[in-house]
Parts: sequence; C-alpha cells; structure tokens
Amino acid sequence: MQLIEEAIARQASLRPDRLAITHLGFESGGEPRRSEVTFGELHRLATAFAVHLSATVKPGQRVMLLHNTGVDFIVEFFGCLLAGAVPIPAPEPEIPYHRAAERLTRIVEDADVTAATIARQVSAADVVALSPRLRSVTWLEHVTPGQEDLDRFDRFSRLAQGAVLSAGAARRDDVAYLQYTSGSTGSPRGIEITHGNVLDEVDYFGAALGLDEDSVLVNWAPLFHDLGLVLGVLVPLLRGSHIVTMSPQAFVRDPERWLRAISDFGGTHSAAPNFAYDLCLRRIPEARRAGLRLDTWRVAINGAEPVRAETVDRFAEVFAPYGFRAEAMRPSYGLAECTLAVTTPPLNETPGRFVADRDALSEGIAKTATVGRTLVSCGRPIPGINVTIVTQDTREELPEDTVGEIRVTGWGVARGFHGEPVRMTQLYTGDLGFFHEGELYITGRRKDLIIVRGQNFHPVDLEHVAERADPQIRPGCLAAFQDGDSVGLVCEVRGQRSEESLAETATAIQRVIAETFQLKLDVIALVQPGSVPKTSSGKVRRNECGRRLASGELRVRYRTQQVSAPARPQISAAAARPMLRFLLGRILGVPAPQLEDDVPFADYGLDSKGAHELAGELERLLDAPVASSMIFDYPTISDLAKALESR
Repeated sequence: MQLIEEAIARQASLRPDRLAITHLGFESGGEPRRSEVTFGELHRLATAFAVHLSATVKPGQRVMLLHNTGVDFIVEFFGCLLAGAVPIPAPEPEIPYHRAAERLTRIVEDADVTAATIARQVSAADVVALSPRLRSVTWLEHVTPGQEDLDRFDRFSRLAQGAVLSAGAARRDDVAYLQYTSGSTGSPRGIEITHGNVLDEVDYFGAALGLDEDSVLVNWAPLFHDLGLVLGVLVPLLRGSHIVTMSPQAFVRDPERWLRAISDFGGTHSAAPNFAYDLCLRRIPEARRAGLRLDTWRVAINGAEPVRAETVDRFAEVFAPYGFRAEAMRPSYGLAECTLAVTTPPLNETPGRFVADRDALSEGIAKTATVGRTLVSCGRPIPGINVTIVTQDTREELPEDTVGEIRVTGWGVARGFHGEPVRMTQLYTGDLGFFHEGELYITGRRKDLIIVRGQNFHPVDLEHVAERADPQIRPGCLAAFQDGDSVGLVCEVRGQRSEESLAETATAIQRVIAETFQLKLDVIALVQPGSVPKTSSGKVRRNECGRRLASGELRVRYRTQQVSAPARPQISAAAARPMLRFLLGRILGVPAPQLEDDVPFADYGLDSKGAHELAGELERLLDAPVASSMIFDYPTISDLAKALESR
C-alpha cells in the first residue's frame, strides 16, 4: 500500500462491522457518554466528509483541524486524505482565546491554510474576531457527518467515490499531514510527515508493540500531538485494533478515568508521559482503586518527556494488587520530527537502569556509581531506525558510555519542515544521551544545558533535587534555566503561604542545590500553580519560562535575587566532604574518588594559589566569606568539613 487512506479502506473492507472507535465523553460529569463507530462506518463517514470538503478545498491545500480528541477529528483527518487535502492537527482553542489566536495565526500564515474545522463546543467567530488573518480562512463549523447521516450518504456514494478518485494522485513520498510543534524552546514549525513515514510506523512500531486486531488501545493524549495522533489513532486503527479515546481534560480532571477505561474495556496498550503516571499515584487513593483490573494491560508506553525511575517503580508497586505487571512499563524515546517512535524496549526485555556518577556525567562520561542519578533505559532502536551518539561540534560518532547528541536516520525521519527547501535525511535531535549495552539513556536537552565555569548541569537534575526541598513544591512543575552568567529556578508551590514561609522554602532550595551540586542559584522564583509553561505533551519550556520571568508575565508569589545561605551551621560536615573532594579534584586535576579525607592538602600538591582558589569557590557556593587562611588552619578534607559546619 502506498497511502494512508488505502490502509484504512482495507481495514473497512476486512472488518466492516468491528468496532474501530469508542469515544468517552465526560462533558456532563458522571458516567461517560459513549460514541461508537465501526471500521465500515468510519470509512463511509470520512468519505462523506471528503465530498463536502472537496467543494471548498482543492487537492494539496491545507486544512486545519481544531480538536483535542473525538470521533469528529478522526473522521475529518481521514476525510482530508481522501479528498487529497493536507490536514493540520491543532489544539482546540480555550478561553481566553487571544493566546490561541496568536498561535493559530502563525500556523495559518506559515502553511497558507485554506480551510479549518473546529470542535462543536467552540465558536469560530469568537476566535476569528481576535485576528484579521484568520478571517481569510474558510471555517467549516459542525459539518462532520454523524451516524445519522449514513443512510443519506449511501444515496450519493457513487458521487463520493468519484470525488475521491479524482483527488488521488498522491504517492508514498508525498506529504500526508503537517505536524506543528513548538517544542520546548521555539515557535511552531510544520513538520512534513509523509504517507511512507506513517505506514512504516504502522508496520515497524506496531509490530514492536504487538498491536493487532485483538488489541485495545486506550488513549487520552491530545490528537494534535504526535503521541496521541500516531500511537493513539493511526498505528492501532491501520492495524485493525479497537481504540478507546477520551479528552486530555477528562483525564487531568480525574486520572482514574484513564485506568478505569483500561479496566472496563480490557485495554492491552496505552501510552502517556511520565507526569500522567505520577498523577495517578497522587490523585487515585486506595479507596478509589477498588474493582480496577489492569491484568490485560500488556504495554504501558512512558515517553514524550523524561522518564523518572521513582515514578516507574512506585506505579508498579501501587497498582500491582490490581493486576498491573512491572514488565508492562515500556519507557520509550521519540519525537515528532521522526514521526513518533525512535527506540522502545523489545517486548521480551526488561528496560535497564543506570546509576550515573553525577560528576562524571557533567564531564560527558557515563560511569556507574553506588549513589548518583538513576537513569531509565528507553530501549533499543526500532528496526529500520539507526541511532548514533555524536559530538555536538564536529558530529563525530562517540563510543558507548559517552554522552553526546542523539542523531537519527532511517524511515521515520520526516521529509522536512514546511516552507524549507532542504529535505531531512538525518536528524540531529538536540537531545543528549548515551548508549550502554545497546540501550539508549537520555540525559537532557542540548539547548537547556546549564554551563557554569565549564561544568555541565542538566536542568532536570536540578529540578528533581529542588522539588524535594519542600512538599508544597509541585513535582514536575519546576524550570531551571540559564540567562547569561545567571542560573535561575522557577517552582510552582501549593497552598496559602506567608512571605516568611516562602522565604524558608527558597532557602531550603538553595541549601539542597548547593549540597548536591556545589552550585549557587542566582534567582529563585516561587510561582502560582499553572504558571510554568509547558508543551502539549507536558515538557517544561525552560527558556520560555526564563523569558516570562524576566518580562513579568509569571504569577510570582516570592522572588529573590540573593537567597542567603541558611543560618549557621551553613552546611553539614557530611555534605561538605563530597563538595570539598569535588572542588579539590577540579583544582588539582585529580579524580575526586582518589582524594582521602585525612590526607593533608600539601601531600596532594595544593599550593597557596590553589588554596586561594579553593577559598574563592567555597565563598561563592556558601555565599559567605571564607578566608584563605582557613585552608591552612584545617589542612585535610575532614578537618575543613568540620570547620565549615561549626562556623
């Protein structure tokens, strides 16, 4: 098969009366309203929409679909393809509309959009009123045929088939749809996903997950996002699977709905970012887990944002009594520029763990440690996808256990970006990681990397440590960033708090960051919940957060440019010893593990210049005066650590 629409037509022919879609609508709360569509009905509805669309849109023109989820979106997506149009999934506008209007205007201008559909509960007139450019688009409101239209549609099916056939000269390498993504740092760009990209995803990724006609995939991820569209709709439907959908808003309001749908429908596959599994742990108490049956859930994809080992372990532990198996959790790596999937663990393989030495990792070396940063493997490259780790400057390939930029080649790489003449044959992802024993481990994002005096800090490390400073800090809702020479951290905090209480939280954050990383934060801002900007998949937009903080757009509850170190004692001897080993090792050029606590500094060759440098580093980290004479008065790591504690 060459085209996506041929693949869905084949499924309609093979199993016309089998359920394709069950959508759960929670608009009124309580029990969901079900909308069910068979494969045969889906193809007929999509063809009817194609007939309607062809009166307005010519083959090759772009149509924007403004829905978060639902049967309408899926019908319209396939209908666009049948009419030869290029669909553009985009978020359903939310009140206030001005921010959505800005983004939609950029998409309309970039893609030269001809027409747009919009969710039934949203008024196009309200959105269009905010942007003159949106008025040039033909808005098709509430035109998606429903099942009640099928009898009427059958009367002009020959006309419909004629319209579809007249549209089709598409080839495997032609653009099927545009996937717009702002990523975590930039403005929307349209990724050109071809029919071949999708059909290969269906074949290779679908096979890797074991999806077939007996599978049931439950999805709440938004359909304008690659995770929701590709894994939530296209791959399962084109392999003959039944999909169960709900809106992302329904999930966020009550995460139990997701697990209850898996339980009720015998879900075999589902996927979500790490925060969703966290949300289930926080928001579904034991009393509400009664009756859950998760024993049918064979594949639980965890991706689209950094995977946290503690989340994976805790989810498996808490939901094991309800049938969830730890081996079902499949941390995976992918990105929209590669259609979706890049790596995933084979079904018969348990994803690896790597406890990385933080100091070595900051130098680009993956070295195991007893205590350090625990990384979860994202599996192995999917067949036909080649993944290599390269240097960020010369693009030379690096060996295993060396951190570098992730480069991807193979069938999944998109054709390119809309409006840009260069075709992509390989993708430099901007993500950092390494291979260990053939498995990929992600360490961070190149653009987000914080570099202080030549040392690399991954923002996610700072954020994970900082959120433990106070239980009122919202997990996953922090952003560490760099602005010139300054390092800042924005944290969302819950509850009504006095300024004094917030100041104590900031001080606790500064303390734990200094003790763990020997790093001083220049700016700490505690903000209202919902303030930290994120992408549609839940990734923190760190640079955008820094920009909004600087421009005053964040709802700041407490901010300090100079957060004092805690009152004496400033640092415990236990925390000071590894800090001193690290600093001395850097000054002396000696690996920190080789430095012993009771050996005099002079035996390692520390001279007066080195003593001054050490005093300066301590002064910077502790934000308090440290005389060089103190280094000579307390000439071992053990002595100096005790002296720092008692100051």
